[in-house]
This record gives sequence, C-alpha cells and structure tokens, in this order.
Amino acid sequence: MKTITSENKKRIFFLFCALQITYWGCYATFMSYFTAFLLANGVSNTVVSLILSIYLLAAFLGSFFWGSLSDKLNTNRKTFLIQITCGLVIGLIVYRFANIIPLVAILYPVLGFAMIPVASNLDSWILKSFPDDPDYYGVSRGMSAFGFGILALIMGQLVGRIGYFVMPIGLTVFAVLSILIALIQPDSPQSDSIIQSRFSIKDIGGLFRIRPYMMLILVLFLTGLTIVPISNLKI
Repeated sequence: MKTITSENKKRIFFLFCALQITYWGCYATFMSYFTAFLLANGVSNTVVSLILSIYLLAAFLGSFFWGSLSDKLNTNRKTFLIQITCGLVIGLIVYRFANIIPLVAILYPVLGFAMIPVASNLDSWILKSFPDDPDYYGVSRGMSAFGFGILALIMGQLVGRIGYFVMPIGLTVFAVLSILIALIQPDSPQSDSIIQSRFSIKDIGGLFRIRPYMMLILVLFLTGLTIVPISNLKI
C-alpha cells in the first residue's frame, strides 16, 4: 500500500479540513432547514415525521451500499464525488417541487441515501490517508463541528431575514466547493489487492449477531429516538 509523503501531509490535511467544512456546509444550509421549509409550506407534522423516518432509514441503508462500493472500486474519492453530485441534483429537484408531497416523500429519502453516508466515507478517506497520524483525523473531524455550528447559525439568520430561497443557493455553493476540492485531493492510498467480496444481506445478518455491535445500535437508537424528533420538529 502506498503512503503519503511527509511533504504533502500538511497540504492534504488542510484540504480535508476544507472538505469537512464544505460537506457539513451542505448539511447546515439545506438538510438542517428542510423540515422548517416543509412546515412553513403547510405540510403537517405527521407527514413530515413520516418523510424524515424514511429519510433516516435510507441513510442507514446507504451506509452499507456506499461502503461496499468504495471497497469494490478501491476508492473513497470517486464515491465521494458521486454522492455529492447526486445530493446536489436531488436537493435542487426536491426544493423546486416541494409542493408535490408524493415526490418529496420519494426523493428526500434518496437525498439521505446519498448525502448522509458521505460523513463516514470522508472519515474513512482521512483515516486511510493518515494511518499513523490519528491526530490529523481528530483535528479535521473537529472542523466539521465548528463549520456546521457557524454555518447553521449564519444560515438561520439568512433564512429569517431573506427567506428559504437561500437554501438551494447554499447547497449549490458548498456542493460545488466540495467537488472542486475533492478533485485536487489525492485519493486514499490503495491496497495492492482489490477487494472482491460483494455486499449482501448476509453481511447485515452477520453484524446483528455481534453482541457489542447490537448494544451500540441499541444505544444509538434510543439516543436518536430522544433527540431526532425534538431536533426535526422543534420549529
């Protein structure tokens, strides 16, 4: 497996920090306010809750799909580019046709399927790029929380003062920036042997037979059950 030379580490590290900010910028400017956007357009809490539940389920399944695809193609950058591009296109379509609820109910979960697993793909990309320097990952990951917090605050002010039409603008700006940065960022170091195994339902079944994994899933489920409804429906 090829490793990144020390001369390029700082450059690659700063690009990963930028990628964390631009990806979470997509989330902060669009997905974070989509619930409020639907409610402001007269969609009931019941319908919004149903759409969001399917959205989160699609995101969960998408993690398996994109992880398997990354292994099969032996790449993180290509899948990242595909996910961000799909997310941009779907996001703009969903916003444009937000008044057609059946279409939103179909496409918004597809947006979750593509965009939410980007976070784990990006994490994997960073960890593979710095296998001997976990501090690089920690700092770059911290930039995601910083960027999300600042951008969500700014976005909230813009939505309140200007309107929801800034959502697709923000999504477009940060998605395009993510794509441009990813194009100049080296892909994760590739293994000498291509992974030939394919994702199957049996893989999921195997995970559910691991007790520590099931305990983790239970804790995350209960935590999400507490936090997500409040976060999504607090408007």
